[in-house]
Formats: sequence, C-alpha cells, structure tokens
Amino acid sequence: MSRTIAGFVRLTTGRVGHGLLAAGLCLSLSMFAPAVAARHAAANGGAVVYSPDDPAQFAGYPRVIRLAHSGRANGTLVASFGIYADGHDSVLVYRSTTDGASWTPLSTVAETAYGGRTCCATIYETPRALGATPAGTLLLGTSEGAAGTIGHELKVFRSDDGGRTWKYLSSCARGAGGLWEPYFGLDRAGRLVCYFSDERRPAYSQFLGHVVSTDGGRTWGPERADVAVADGVSRPGMAIVARLPSGRYIMSFEVCSPTNCEAHVKTSADGDDWGKASDLGPRVQTADGRYANHTPYLVWTPTGGPRGELLLVAKEVLKSDGTPAPESGRVLFVNKRDGTGPWSLMAAPVRMPVEGKPDCANYSSALLPSATGSSLAMVAAAGLDAGGCEIRYGRMLLTMRRGAAPPSSMGAVHNPITPAADPFVTRYRGVYYLTGTFRGGSLDVWHAPTLGKIRGSAPTPVWTPRPGQPAQQVWSPSLFLLPYRGAPHWFIYFTASPDSTNQGHRIYMLESTGADPLGPYTFKGQLGGTASATAIDPSILRIKGKLYIMYVEEVGANVTYIAALRDPVTQVGAERQLIYPDQPWEMGDGSGQSAYPVAEGPEALYHQGKTFVIYSGSDTGDYTYCLGRLTYDGRGDPLDSRSWRKAGPVFTYSRANGVFGPGRASFTTAPNGTQSWMVYHAKDTDAFTYNGRTTRAQPFAWDRDGMPNFGTPVKVTP
Repeated sequence: MSRTIAGFVRLTTGRVGHGLLAAGLCLSLSMFAPAVAARHAAANGGAVVYSPDDPAQFAGYPRVIRLAHSGRANGTLVASFGIYADGHDSVLVYRSTTDGASWTPLSTVAETAYGGRTCCATIYETPRALGATPAGTLLLGTSEGAAGTIGHELKVFRSDDGGRTWKYLSSCARGAGGLWEPYFGLDRAGRLVCYFSDERRPAYSQFLGHVVSTDGGRTWGPERADVAVADGVSRPGMAIVARLPSGRYIMSFEVCSPTNCEAHVKTSADGDDWGKASDLGPRVQTADGRYANHTPYLVWTPTGGPRGELLLVAKEVLKSDGTPAPESGRVLFVNKRDGTGPWSLMAAPVRMPVEGKPDCANYSSALLPSATGSSLAMVAAAGLDAGGCEIRYGRMLLTMRRGAAPPSSMGAVHNPITPAADPFVTRYRGVYYLTGTFRGGSLDVWHAPTLGKIRGSAPTPVWTPRPGQPAQQVWSPSLFLLPYRGAPHWFIYFTASPDSTNQGHRIYMLESTGADPLGPYTFKGQLGGTASATAIDPSILRIKGKLYIMYVEEVGANVTYIAALRDPVTQVGAERQLIYPDQPWEMGDGSGQSAYPVAEGPEALYHQGKTFVIYSGSDTGDYTYCLGRLTYDGRGDPLDSRSWRKAGPVFTYSRANGVFGPGRASFTTAPNGTQSWMVYHAKDTDAFTYNGRTTRAQPFAWDRDGMPNFGTPVKVTP
C-alpha cells in the first residue's frame, strides 16, 4: 500500500496492535439480483460493470479470473472489487457467462470483526487439488482492519459454489502493523503461496514478503522477504506474479518513495526464492525513459513472439523527468524478452484519463489474457466527476493487433453495408455476392468487388414468386455453387410460407440455368424428402465430400436439425437433431425480454481440418441474440450430435459500441485470401424488436488452437 493514495484508502503511520482472533469471525453474505448488462458505454473506454449509487463513493481494486477448473462453469468470468464507504467497506463478487457483456452479482463479503475496514481483495481459482482443497475452489483474500486504521490481518475465504457463498478458511498473515494486497499463486513445488505487502518490521517502511501453505490454505508457514529496502522510506508493494514459458517466475511490484511509485520486475527460479531482498530488479521503462508508475499488474501471454510477451498495466506513465506522459491511463507496457531490456507501449483494452481525476482512477487495474493469448480483458476503476469511481470492463483482440493475418485487401468497410437481415455471403470469380431477408416477398442479391462497395449499391432481383408459389415471409436465403446433373449450378435455399403463418414455413429452392450467381433461376419447389414440419433457415454443410443440409424446426423451441443429401435437391433419410437450445445464452440469458429457446441460422465455417457450425442463440428480437459454435474434428458421424462440441456465446452484443442482437453470421475472405471476414446482422437498440436489423461486416482472427475468434461487434460507421 502506497501512502500517496491516502485519499483513497485512509492510512495512518502508527502501528496498531491487537490480539489474535479465533477462527469464528463474523462474515456477512448477501445474494443479489439476476444478470444485468454492463450498463452503458463509457466515452473514454470500457463498459460499466458497477457504478455506486453515491457518485462520491469509491469502487476499486478490481480483479477478474476466468474459471478453467470448474467443470461446466469453465469459461465463466468471476470478478471481485471493493466498495469503500466511510469505514463500512465490503467486497462484491460478480460473474459473467457472456465474456463480459453482462454481469450477475453473486455475493458480498463484509468483515465486521474489526468494525468495517476491508481492502485490497484478490480472487483465485485453485488449478488442482491442494490438500483437502479440491481443484476449482475459489479463494478470496482480503486485508482487514478497524475503520480509520491500517489493515492488520490478511484473511482467506473459500467458496465451493463458484462465488455464491464464502466461508472463512484462514489468515495468511496477522500482526501489529499494516498488511496489504494479498495475491495467490502456486510455486514450482505446487504449493499455494500468499504474496503481500508488509509494514510490520520497524526497519522497513514497507516490504514485500510471502508465506507458503502445504494444505490448500488451511495453515501457513513462516514469512520470507522478497523485496525489502532498509532505509525507512522505500515502500515495495503490490506484488503480482506470472510464470514464464521457461518455467521461471516473474514478479511485478511498485517501489514508492516520497516522489513516485515506479514499477519494477524481478525473477525467481521457483516462485519461492526471489534472491536478495534488496535487489529491486529493473525498472519498467521504454527506450526513451518513460516508465510505469503506481499499481502495476503483470500477465504473460503466448502471443507476440517465440517467448510470448509480458503485458503490464500501471496507473500512469511518467516521462523520464517524472512529469506525466499524455498517454497515462491509455496504454500498456509490452516486453518480449522475459522482462529484460526496454519495454514498448500499446493501447489498453480500457482507456481512461487519470489527470484531473480522483486518485482511484485506474488505480490497481487488472489484466486477464485468454488461454490462447488471442485476446486480453481488463477491469479498471474509472473516475467520476463527483469524486468516486466505478468499475469498467473491456476486451481487445491480441492476434489482430499483432498482425497475425497479413494486411487485408478488402479496403474500407462502413457498416451497415445493406438493410437486409439474415445475410449470407459468398465470393465467386473475384466478386462478392450477398443476399438476405429484404423485401419479404422476393429474393435479391447484391454484388461488388469488395464488401465495402456493396454499401449503397442496388440489389439485383433474382426471383419473384408466381401464382401458386409461396409468396409470404420469404426469409433466410443462402447461396451455393453445387454439382448437379454433370455441371455446377447455383442453388438458393430459402424459407417461405404460403399464408404468412409460422406453421406454413417450409424449405424451398431455386436453381440457376447456368453458372451466374445472378441467375436466371428456376423455382424447384420444396426440398425433396423433407418432412411436413415447420422449417426455416436452410444452409449447406460439406464434410469429407458429402453434402448435408441444416435447417431449423419450430417445435416449442427453435431446434437445428441436420440431414444427408443425395443431391442438391433431395434429402435422403430422416433429419437428426443437431443443436438443442439448453443453455442460458440460448434462452435470453436473463434479459427479461424473451426466454424462448433458440438455436437457429446454422452456417458452416472451415479451417485447418476443423469444421464449425456457427449458429444463433436466443430470440431474434432480444438484444442478447448472439452466436454459438459447434466444432467437428473429423471423428464420428456428422449426423450424430455427440460428434460435435458446443461452445458459446462466441459473439455477443456490445453496449460500448451500441450494437445489439448480433447473429446470423456467414463467412468469406478478403480478396487476396489473407484475412477472414464475417457478415452478420445486428441492430442499434437494446429494445425488444425484430425491426432495424441490418447487415454488417468485419474481419476476425484465429486462435492458436485453430478456433475462430470473432472479437466484438464494431460500431456503425458513417
């Protein structure tokens, strides 16, 4: 804890003594409300996760983890942050199953044994069994003390239900003097480590130390000093530890003096022995002397080079002369050499000014890379005009920032590119052809050499129903070039109804007379061999030289089915259920708008031997309409749903960008084939409505494990 933030967490320089407390401490728990969306877009970055009712109140010390050892809950984000209110402090625990798009308040932890001081919480998921503590257990560490005093006990709480309830487990440090900022990790021996800032030794203003537990946090061994300067002034603090690919460990921390709190790093072979405590290690700074100052937080990601890279966020950036740099609060520090040598700068996922803002602004922000290093999330405290702070969350792609794909030849794309919903795109002989639900009683195709040039162009009508042909609710066309009767022909599969009722929906086809995607076309009637059930959203899937058709039946839920095709116009055999909507994000995710189960709009995507089906979940009119993913790795029968793995949501709304209900995606590449692109529809309002859905286009990246990373829907551009 640095004394320079006395206005944020009140500190005293005196020592506070107390007796040891029994384990029966008073812990207050409260359960909260259903899921809420991140409430509004911040003008200077990030989406609001929590904002205090009193804008002069502090919310701070945000932390976030992604569950990876909790079974079906894996992928869930769990965040903690403190609320500091006149000595009556608490820690709030939130979760998100939508990668940060919406958050559910889970619990609050308010320690009352000392009268209200709770500070500097950290949250951790045990990656494996540690003694009697099973893998997937959540640990919450807090600094506790009496109101108006320094913290003098580091308590550890345990949750066995994903953060809904908490029980006191132990204290990793107690004693007369300040104890701050616990951080949990494992050392090379697999033991649980509690790192913390310590003011208890008279020779040191503050130093960094740690203790080790061999029984999963129930008991702790003696303290070992990691960074300590016996000058009575220097204050090393705020340790964060990451593991490097070499197996070594690296710690980031601040070293505060009366003038600044510069960030340093040092390494350890095992996470336990950090060498001479007086060795501060190198300062985190760029080649021109700009350095990270105050509350550093360090992570390692596999992206960026042979050794991956280190990313560090700090409260501010100072120039070599100690004055604030203009990029303070807007950048991260980057190092690709295990923390040695100069660092560079990159834009942060959440960007906010710190000059002229309350002390809590960007104070002790936290980073969370994805498992593959393809994206980076950040939680931060943002200053409010009344003097308080709120909590914001943001996420950015790292693969695209690194230029994982060569430069695109697509040119400028300004969204939306068409007024159609349910878009489908294909590219043929250097031209993009795009269709979708447009007039409702006919079919149209846009075409242009790039997706950007489709905007503003007039569509070409390719089919208007004649008498006796289905003429109502002509929806969801898809366009494929397929071999038939010895030659390639274009086929348009679509949904239509003869009587404007959902019950009348069937799958119909058009066939081109030649090889021109614009026709002319012949109406082929209903797909041969299909049942009489209501069906929508047809699309073709190719696996190992065989053709399959996917479509959706409305059977009390929108369920995706798959069937084999004998040829482009005839289904063979019965359809088989492929996707049943049984996940919260396929049923509105608590939006309060619609809980109708939906798995619709399936489209194929192929990459590096994997076949994906990208589909849409939740009601089309709901702002939580989103994309899910099935993965087929080439093993098993594609008609058997057990051969596919479901994940989601993989692309969801962005309140920060004003984009809601993104879905119905299809896929193509840039003209030079070097970059993957998606088209999808979305709307500009979070109101429940089927109106206003328009076609948008944006590039996407591929993670190192070969999975698509669609990122976040981009803003509409003029």
